[in-house]
Amino acid sequence: MLRAADLDHFVRALGRAVKEAVPPGGPEAALAARIFKALETPGRPPPAGVRPRRPTPADALDEAFALAARGPEPVQHVAGALRAMDPRLAWGPRPGSENGDPAFRKAHANAVIAGADGLERREDVRIGVSLVAPHTDYVKHRHPPEELYFVLAPGDWWREDLGWRARPAGSIQHNPPHAWHNMRTGETPLLAVWCLWTADA
Repeated sequence: MLRAADLDHFVRALGRAVKEAVPPGGPEAALAARIFKALETPGRPPPAGVRPRRPTPADALDEAFALAARGPEPVQHVAGALRAMDPRLAWGPRPGSENGDPAFRKAHANAVIAGADGLERREDVRIGVSLVAPHTDYVKHRHPPEELYFVLAPGDWWREDLGWRARPAGSIQHNPPHAWHNMRTGETPLLAVWCLWTADA
């Protein structure tokens, strides 16, 4: 099965950028190798009726793309490929936030690129993107799948065993299975691609 040209361009750019950014020989490199080996085989088309939706903090997305365009070359490539796909993405708030703080719901958005509900349906890998508007704390959360973030517009990341750390554009945040983690922003929005290995989850 052929992959859509814009999605193929994005997956290739992300794979190169992530493999360049991860420390060699560590768990991040092993996870990246599994994920992008699996992505060599395209998934299935999305279900009919999935409609694109703009993120609620749309101005924050424009600002984040502008920040990414000034980042390192791999960031520029990934962000450019993501921006080309953006008209097809269904942005929405984090699932489970419906009964939470209304201000938080308006200050963040996620979109799934590959996965059960993405532009490419698959069960082994889940890839998406998170946008967090300025002056916003995300929700502390955890999940069974191991995860890598590739940072396009910088922010702060927290992991239960590491505390808070600033992550610049082009860097990686690794979250082992079930590890509590979070992110937050200051004066500028955060934009990051997340990659989860869901085959064993």
